[in-house]
Amino acid sequence: LLEKQFRSNVVTVGYVGMRGRDIAMNFPDINRAVPSGSSTPNPRPFAAIPRLTTIGYLTTNGSSEYNALQIGFNRRLAKGLSFTSGFTRASAHDNVTGLGTGTGAYANFVGPLPQAIANTQKYDWANSDFNIKNRFTFGGNYELPFGKSLKGIGRYALAGWQMNGAFAWQTGLPFTVADQAAVSGITGVGGNTERPNLVNSNIRVASPTVGITGQFLDPTAFAVPATGTLGNAPRNLGYGPNQSVINLSMFKSFAITERYSLQFRAESFNLPNHPVFDRPAFNNLGNAAFGKITGLAPGYSMRDIQFALKLLF
Repeated sequence: LLEKQFRSNVVTVGYVGMRGRDIAMNFPDINRAVPSGSSTPNPRPFAAIPRLTTIGYLTTNGSSEYNALQIGFNRRLAKGLSFTSGFTRASAHDNVTGLGTGTGAYANFVGPLPQAIANTQKYDWANSDFNIKNRFTFGGNYELPFGKSLKGIGRYALAGWQMNGAFAWQTGLPFTVADQAAVSGITGVGGNTERPNLVNSNIRVASPTVGITGQFLDPTAFAVPATGTLGNAPRNLGYGPNQSVINLSMFKSFAITERYSLQFRAESFNLPNHPVFDRPAFNNLGNAAFGKITGLAPGYSMRDIQFALKLLF
Protein backbone atom coordinates (compact mmCIF):
# COMPACT_ATOMS: atom_id res chain seq x y z
CA LEU A 1 0.00 0.00 0.00
CA LEU A 2 1.35 3.40 -1.05
CA GLU A 3 -0.01 6.55 0.58
CA LYS A 4 0.71 10.22 -0.06
CA GLN A 5 -0.75 13.16 1.86
CA PHE A 6 -0.80 16.73 0.63
CA ARG A 7 -2.54 19.24 2.87
CA SER A 8 -5.95 17.79 3.73
CA ASN A 9 -5.92 15.26 0.90
CA VAL A 10 -4.70 11.67 0.92
CA VAL A 11 -4.04 9.45 -2.12
CA THR A 12 -3.64 5.69 -1.67
CA VAL A 13 -2.70 3.01 -4.19
CA GLY A 14 -2.69 -0.64 -3.26
CA TYR A 15 -2.86 -4.21 -4.49
CA VAL A 16 -5.09 -6.86 -2.94
CA GLY A 17 -4.55 -10.50 -3.78
CA MET A 18 -6.17 -13.59 -2.30
CA ARG A 19 -6.08 -17.26 -3.13
CA GLY A 20 -8.48 -19.83 -1.73
CA ARG A 21 -7.80 -23.53 -1.40
CA ASP A 22 -9.75 -26.45 0.04
CA ILE A 23 -13.05 -24.59 -0.34
CA ALA A 24 -16.23 -26.54 0.30
CA MET A 25 -17.55 -28.00 -2.96
CA ASN A 26 -21.02 -29.51 -3.10
CA PHE A 27 -21.87 -32.14 -5.70
CA PRO A 28 -25.64 -32.51 -5.97
CA ASP A 29 -25.12 -35.96 -7.47
CA ILE A 30 -21.95 -37.98 -8.02
CA ASN A 31 -24.04 -40.73 -9.57
CA ARG A 32 -24.01 -38.88 -12.88
CA ALA A 33 -22.22 -40.38 -15.87
CA VAL A 34 -20.19 -38.32 -18.30
CA PRO A 35 -21.91 -37.59 -21.63
CA SER A 36 -21.75 -40.51 -24.06
CA GLY A 37 -21.58 -38.48 -27.27
CA SER A 38 -24.65 -40.25 -28.62
CA SER A 39 -28.36 -40.62 -27.96
CA THR A 40 -27.62 -43.61 -25.72
CA PRO A 41 -26.50 -42.29 -22.31
CA ASN A 42 -23.72 -43.88 -20.32
CA PRO A 43 -24.86 -45.87 -17.27
CA ARG A 44 -24.67 -44.26 -13.86
CA PRO A 45 -21.39 -44.92 -12.01
CA PHE A 46 -23.26 -46.81 -9.28
CA ALA A 47 -25.79 -48.48 -11.57
CA ALA A 48 -24.83 -51.88 -10.17
CA ILE A 49 -26.33 -50.99 -6.78
CA PRO A 50 -30.11 -51.54 -6.92
CA ARG A 51 -32.45 -48.64 -6.12
CA LEU A 52 -29.56 -46.22 -5.72
CA THR A 53 -30.16 -43.01 -7.68
CA THR A 54 -28.96 -39.62 -6.43
CA ILE A 55 -25.83 -39.44 -4.26
CA GLY A 56 -24.94 -36.05 -2.78
CA TYR A 57 -21.27 -35.48 -2.05
CA LEU A 58 -19.56 -32.71 -0.07
CA THR A 59 -15.83 -32.26 -0.38
CA THR A 60 -13.20 -29.55 0.04
CA ASN A 61 -11.60 -29.35 -3.39
CA GLY A 62 -12.79 -25.94 -4.50
CA SER A 63 -10.40 -23.10 -5.28
CA SER A 64 -10.53 -19.37 -5.98
CA GLU A 65 -8.35 -16.35 -6.65
CA TYR A 66 -8.83 -12.59 -6.46
CA ASN A 67 -6.57 -9.80 -7.70
CA ALA A 68 -7.35 -6.11 -7.54
CA LEU A 69 -5.84 -2.66 -7.96
CA GLN A 70 -7.36 -0.20 -5.49
CA ILE A 71 -6.96 3.58 -5.73
CA GLY A 72 -8.38 6.02 -3.18
CA PHE A 73 -8.56 9.81 -3.01
CA ASN A 74 -9.91 11.23 0.25
CA ARG A 75 -10.14 14.66 1.81
CA ARG A 76 -10.49 15.44 5.48
CA LEU A 77 -12.86 18.23 6.44
CA ALA A 78 -11.27 21.52 5.41
CA LYS A 79 -12.96 24.76 4.36
CA GLY A 80 -16.29 23.01 4.76
CA LEU A 81 -15.52 20.21 2.27
CA SER A 82 -14.78 16.54 2.85
CA PHE A 83 -15.06 13.54 0.56
CA THR A 84 -13.97 9.97 0.00
CA SER A 85 -13.58 8.25 -3.35
CA GLY A 86 -12.20 4.98 -4.61
CA PHE A 87 -11.65 2.99 -7.79
CA THR A 88 -11.17 -0.78 -7.99
CA ARG A 89 -10.03 -2.82 -10.97
CA ALA A 90 -10.55 -6.46 -10.05
CA SER A 91 -10.45 -10.00 -11.40
CA ALA A 92 -11.96 -12.96 -9.53
CA HIS A 93 -12.08 -16.61 -10.57
CA ASP A 94 -13.30 -19.78 -8.91
CA ASN A 95 -14.88 -23.15 -9.55
CA VAL A 96 -17.43 -22.96 -6.76
CA THR A 97 -19.48 -20.23 -5.12
CA GLY A 98 -20.74 -21.00 -1.64
CA LEU A 99 -21.74 -24.64 -1.82
CA GLY A 100 -22.54 -24.60 -5.51
CA THR A 101 -25.56 -23.46 -7.46
CA GLY A 102 -27.62 -24.69 -10.35
CA THR A 103 -27.40 -21.30 -12.05
CA GLY A 104 -23.88 -21.94 -13.27
CA ALA A 105 -24.56 -25.57 -14.24
CA TYR A 106 -22.18 -26.69 -11.50
CA ALA A 107 -21.30 -30.37 -11.38
CA ASN A 108 -22.89 -31.31 -14.70
CA PHE A 109 -19.65 -32.79 -15.97
CA VAL A 110 -19.09 -35.34 -13.23
CA GLY A 111 -18.38 -39.03 -13.84
CA PRO A 112 -17.06 -41.54 -11.31
CA LEU A 113 -14.83 -40.54 -8.39
CA PRO A 114 -12.10 -39.32 -8.23
CA GLN A 115 -12.46 -38.21 -11.84
CA ALA A 116 -15.60 -36.27 -10.90
CA ILE A 117 -13.60 -33.76 -8.83
CA ALA A 118 -11.05 -33.09 -11.57
CA ASN A 119 -13.80 -32.79 -14.18
CA THR A 120 -15.70 -30.21 -12.16
CA GLN A 121 -12.59 -28.24 -11.18
CA LYS A 122 -11.69 -27.84 -14.85
CA TYR A 123 -15.14 -27.45 -16.42
CA ASP A 124 -16.42 -24.90 -13.89
CA TRP A 125 -13.26 -22.78 -13.41
CA ALA A 126 -14.16 -19.31 -14.68
CA ASN A 127 -15.14 -15.78 -13.62
CA SER A 128 -16.68 -15.65 -10.15
CA ASP A 129 -20.36 -14.90 -9.75
CA PHE A 130 -19.42 -11.68 -7.92
CA ASN A 131 -16.70 -10.57 -10.35
CA ILE A 132 -17.21 -6.83 -10.87
CA LYS A 133 -14.34 -5.73 -13.10
CA ASN A 134 -14.45 -1.99 -12.42
CA ARG A 135 -16.10 0.05 -9.68
CA PHE A 136 -15.88 3.73 -8.72
CA THR A 137 -17.52 5.36 -5.71
CA PHE A 138 -17.63 8.92 -4.43
CA GLY A 139 -19.20 10.42 -1.33
CA GLY A 140 -18.86 14.00 -0.20
CA ASN A 141 -20.16 16.64 2.21
CA TYR A 142 -20.03 20.39 1.71
CA GLU A 143 -21.05 23.08 4.18
CA LEU A 144 -22.55 25.79 1.99
CA PRO A 145 -21.04 29.23 2.69
CA PHE A 146 -24.27 31.16 2.10
CA GLY A 147 -25.70 33.47 4.73
CA LYS A 148 -22.86 33.40 7.22
CA SER A 149 -22.53 37.19 7.17
CA LEU A 150 -26.26 37.75 7.63
CA LYS A 151 -28.06 38.33 10.90
CA GLY A 152 -31.51 37.66 12.26
CA ILE A 153 -34.05 35.81 10.16
CA GLY A 154 -31.83 35.87 7.06
CA ARG A 155 -29.03 34.01 8.82
CA TYR A 156 -31.49 31.67 10.48
CA ALA A 157 -32.98 30.69 7.11
CA LEU A 158 -29.98 30.71 4.79
CA ALA A 159 -26.93 29.81 6.89
CA GLY A 160 -25.91 26.35 8.04
CA TRP A 161 -27.00 24.29 5.03
CA GLN A 162 -25.04 21.13 4.21
CA MET A 163 -25.08 19.35 0.86
CA ASN A 164 -24.26 15.62 0.69
CA GLY A 165 -23.74 13.59 -2.45
CA ALA A 166 -22.98 9.99 -3.32
CA PHE A 167 -22.16 8.47 -6.70
CA ALA A 168 -21.46 4.84 -7.58
CA TRP A 169 -20.62 3.32 -10.96
CA GLN A 170 -19.67 -0.24 -11.76
CA THR A 171 -19.49 -2.65 -14.65
CA GLY A 172 -22.27 -5.21 -14.89
CA LEU A 173 -22.64 -8.48 -13.02
CA PRO A 174 -21.60 -11.73 -14.76
CA PHE A 175 -23.99 -14.42 -15.93
CA THR A 176 -23.84 -17.95 -17.33
CA VAL A 177 -25.63 -18.75 -20.58
CA ALA A 178 -27.60 -21.99 -20.53
CA ASP A 179 -29.73 -23.90 -23.03
CA GLN A 180 -33.48 -23.99 -22.63
CA ALA A 181 -33.52 -27.76 -23.20
CA ALA A 182 -31.13 -30.46 -22.00
CA VAL A 183 -29.35 -32.45 -24.72
CA SER A 184 -26.50 -34.14 -22.82
CA GLY A 185 -28.56 -37.17 -21.83
CA ILE A 186 -27.08 -37.06 -18.32
CA THR A 187 -29.64 -38.50 -15.93
CA GLY A 188 -30.77 -35.89 -13.43
CA VAL A 189 -29.73 -32.84 -15.47
CA GLY A 190 -32.66 -30.87 -16.86
CA GLY A 191 -33.17 -27.78 -18.98
CA ASN A 192 -31.93 -24.26 -18.20
CA THR A 193 -28.70 -25.61 -16.66
CA GLU A 194 -26.57 -27.02 -19.50
CA ARG A 195 -24.18 -24.61 -21.18
CA PRO A 196 -24.13 -24.26 -25.00
CA ASN A 197 -21.23 -24.16 -27.41
CA LEU A 198 -19.62 -20.76 -27.86
CA VAL A 199 -19.47 -19.81 -31.54
CA ASN A 200 -18.46 -16.15 -31.26
CA SER A 201 -16.77 -14.54 -28.25
CA ASN A 202 -18.59 -11.25 -29.00
CA ILE A 203 -21.91 -12.28 -27.47
CA ARG A 204 -23.63 -8.86 -27.50
CA VAL A 205 -25.46 -7.51 -30.52
CA ALA A 206 -23.85 -4.55 -32.28
CA SER A 207 -26.27 -2.02 -30.76
CA PRO A 208 -27.80 -3.47 -27.56
CA THR A 209 -31.29 -2.25 -26.65
CA VAL A 210 -33.68 -3.05 -23.82
CA GLY A 211 -37.33 -4.00 -23.57
CA ILE A 212 -39.50 -6.72 -25.09
CA THR A 213 -38.70 -5.55 -28.61
CA GLY A 214 -35.00 -4.94 -27.84
CA GLN A 215 -32.07 -7.34 -27.85
CA PHE A 216 -28.92 -7.41 -25.70
CA LEU A 217 -27.37 -10.81 -26.43
CA ASP A 218 -26.75 -12.28 -29.86
CA PRO A 219 -28.33 -15.76 -30.06
CA THR A 220 -26.15 -16.63 -33.06
CA ALA A 221 -23.06 -16.40 -30.84
CA PHE A 222 -24.10 -19.75 -29.36
CA ALA A 223 -25.08 -23.17 -30.65
CA VAL A 224 -26.91 -26.00 -28.96
CA PRO A 225 -24.44 -28.88 -28.47
CA ALA A 226 -24.85 -32.16 -30.30
CA THR A 227 -26.92 -34.83 -28.61
CA GLY A 228 -25.00 -36.55 -25.83
CA THR A 229 -22.52 -33.70 -25.22
CA LEU A 230 -22.04 -30.65 -23.01
CA GLY A 231 -21.21 -27.24 -24.46
CA ASN A 232 -17.82 -25.52 -24.25
CA ALA A 233 -19.11 -22.08 -23.19
CA PRO A 234 -17.52 -21.19 -19.82
CA ARG A 235 -19.35 -20.08 -16.73
CA ASN A 236 -19.98 -16.36 -16.36
CA LEU A 237 -18.72 -15.44 -19.81
CA GLY A 238 -21.19 -12.55 -20.13
CA TYR A 239 -21.72 -9.31 -18.23
CA GLY A 240 -24.86 -7.25 -17.80
CA PRO A 241 -25.07 -3.52 -18.52
CA ASN A 242 -23.09 -1.06 -16.43
CA GLN A 243 -24.81 0.27 -13.32
CA SER A 244 -24.69 3.75 -11.79
CA VAL A 245 -26.65 5.76 -9.26
CA ILE A 246 -26.51 9.34 -7.92
CA ASN A 247 -27.99 10.34 -4.56
CA LEU A 248 -28.16 13.91 -3.24
CA SER A 249 -29.37 15.40 0.03
CA MET A 250 -29.57 18.76 1.80
CA PHE A 251 -29.47 19.11 5.61
CA LYS A 252 -30.03 22.11 7.88
CA SER A 253 -30.16 22.20 11.66
CA PHE A 254 -32.20 24.80 13.55
CA ALA A 255 -31.11 25.41 17.13
CA ILE A 256 -33.96 25.28 19.63
CA THR A 257 -32.01 25.40 22.86
CA GLU A 258 -28.42 24.70 23.80
CA ARG A 259 -29.30 21.02 24.05
CA TYR A 260 -31.95 20.54 21.37
CA SER A 261 -31.95 21.23 17.64
CA LEU A 262 -34.21 20.28 14.78
CA GLN A 263 -32.67 19.00 11.56
CA PHE A 264 -34.50 19.33 8.22
CA ARG A 265 -33.52 16.75 5.59
CA ALA A 266 -34.37 16.69 1.88
CA GLU A 267 -33.11 13.54 0.17
CA SER A 268 -33.24 12.31 -3.41
CA PHE A 269 -32.29 8.76 -4.38
CA ASN A 270 -31.46 8.14 -8.04
CA LEU A 271 -31.54 11.87 -8.68
CA PRO A 272 -31.34 11.71 -12.53
CA ASN A 273 -34.22 9.19 -12.50
CA HIS A 274 -32.46 6.89 -14.95
CA PRO A 275 -33.15 3.14 -14.95
CA VAL A 276 -30.51 0.66 -13.79
CA PHE A 277 -31.19 -2.41 -15.88
CA ASP A 278 -30.88 -6.03 -14.83
CA ARG A 279 -28.94 -8.71 -16.67
CA PRO A 280 -30.57 -10.17 -19.81
CA ALA A 281 -32.45 -13.48 -19.88
CA PHE A 282 -29.50 -15.85 -20.09
CA ASN A 283 -30.62 -19.39 -19.17
CA ASN A 284 -33.12 -20.01 -21.96
CA LEU A 285 -31.17 -20.20 -25.22
CA GLY A 286 -33.62 -21.34 -27.87
CA ASN A 287 -36.46 -19.26 -26.48
CA ALA A 288 -37.62 -16.07 -28.20
CA ALA A 289 -37.06 -14.16 -24.93
CA PHE A 290 -33.37 -15.14 -24.75
CA GLY A 291 -30.97 -12.20 -24.45
CA LYS A 292 -33.62 -9.58 -23.71
CA ILE A 293 -33.54 -7.14 -20.78
CA THR A 294 -37.01 -6.51 -19.39
CA GLY A 295 -36.52 -5.29 -15.83
CA LEU A 296 -34.53 -3.25 -13.35
CA ALA A 297 -31.60 -4.64 -11.38
CA PRO A 298 -32.46 -5.86 -7.86
CA GLY A 299 -32.07 -3.15 -5.23
CA TYR A 300 -32.54 -0.28 -7.67
CA SER A 301 -35.64 1.82 -8.29
CA MET A 302 -36.63 5.01 -10.05
CA ARG A 303 -36.20 8.41 -8.36
CA ASP A 304 -37.39 8.64 -4.77
CA ILE A 305 -37.61 12.01 -2.99
CA GLN A 306 -38.29 12.27 0.72
CA PHE A 307 -38.38 14.97 3.39
CA ALA A 308 -37.86 14.50 7.11
CA LEU A 309 -37.44 16.30 10.42
CA LYS A 310 -35.01 14.91 12.98
CA LEU A 311 -34.77 15.98 16.60
CA LEU A 312 -31.18 16.09 17.83
CA PHE A 313 -30.25 16.20 21.49
